[in-house]
Amino acid sequence: MTDENKPDSQTQLILEGHLADTTSLRKKIKGARFNIGYVALDIALREDGSFIDPESKEGYGIDTKITVEGYHKLSAMINEAKRRIETKPSYTRFDGIKILRAIDGIIRDAGYKVSHGNGSKFFETGFETNGLSCLDYTLICISIAETLGLPLRAINAPRHILVRWDAENEEPIYWDHTLSEDGGNDVRKTDLMKLFNIAPESVREGLLLNPLSREQIAARLYMNRGRYREEHGDITIARSDYDITVELDPKYSDAHLNIGNIYFKEGEDYNQAIDCYNAAIDLNPRNGTAYIMRAMCSAVTHNFKEAFEDISKAISLIRDTPICCAQGELSIAYSNKAAIHIMKGDLKAAVRDYSKAIELNPEFAGFYECRGNIFQNLGMEKKAREDFSTWLRLSKVELQKFDVIPVHFDSSQGRR
Repeated sequence: MTDENKPDSQTQLILEGHLADTTSLRKKIKGARFNIGYVALDIALREDGSFIDPESKEGYGIDTKITVEGYHKLSAMINEAKRRIETKPSYTRFDGIKILRAIDGIIRDAGYKVSHGNGSKFFETGFETNGLSCLDYTLICISIAETLGLPLRAINAPRHILVRWDAENEEPIYWDHTLSEDGGNDVRKTDLMKLFNIAPESVREGLLLNPLSREQIAARLYMNRGRYREEHGDITIARSDYDITVELDPKYSDAHLNIGNIYFKEGEDYNQAIDCYNAAIDLNPRNGTAYIMRAMCSAVTHNFKEAFEDISKAISLIRDTPICCAQGELSIAYSNKAAIHIMKGDLKAAVRDYSKAIELNPEFAGFYECRGNIFQNLGMEKKAREDFSTWLRLSKVELQKFDVIPVHFDSSQGRR
């Protein structure tokens, strides 16, 4: 964090001052006197940083359940941190552990539980919910750190964010609250690299596991706002949020991935989508999702050699990424490989890959529907009925739980 952007605990506005200030949102992102947590709520509620009435109970800008109460909840946690945490001119590693546990206690006492969830949910409920994602948790931590002048930084990992305590002349503390139900954990950097399959060069080049500036934190907020809008069908405005994300952090791999996904969904410019996926892969060579989506673009344009090379690479990367396997992404990769086989006309190979996807994730309804369609087209009516029966039973499973776009095909009708 540059000196000019480093928050000064003596000059940051308290909540009332922040709510009354009419400074534009872009300037607030860069302005050290505006607490990043309040700015995050501004991004959720406003398009341009326009004034919000502190007494209002309605959101602005996007469809959201967030109200001014979210600001007050964050303010209460900041004030509790002022009461519980003793500030010092310098801190040891032991001080860091003690303070991080105190922050965890404040969050827990406020009624929150933290999990590795969907950061876009922040734009629906903000801090007015009992469940926090890694993004929400990090925002609270950094908000407290800015107010108290603590050496705590936001750190990026693939589709994840955590915090790091920078002790003087000692090893930093990587603190992750999503890996245990019992609270935050001091996680070794090498373990994080294994968990997320992070390439050493990505760390050396400052692309992953690096401290995030306020602009880079804001980039993650805009990207999740874009995802929230995309989930609610507003693809055009979602694209504008992704563009802002890239403007704030051009080296953010997943931002390029999400722009590519919009081109893919629109189905009008697959070459442009591939360019976006290329950029995502250049910035994170182990971004398995980008390989999946580039494979799908190649497949729909009948470049099957490139498609199978990319989908095989994706499967290899995801298999070597424990956090992705735990979230069911390997099964999605196999389902997309099956879809490529269908486009090529090899239905038996597609059955094998859908069967592998089902083996990995037997509770996902869509896999049974797709395999049932293939069985039906192969004249295997009994197997088709069995799969359709299972599909109906599991059909309440939400596709939105996956970050990868599952591309399902009816072999009799082509892509749908």
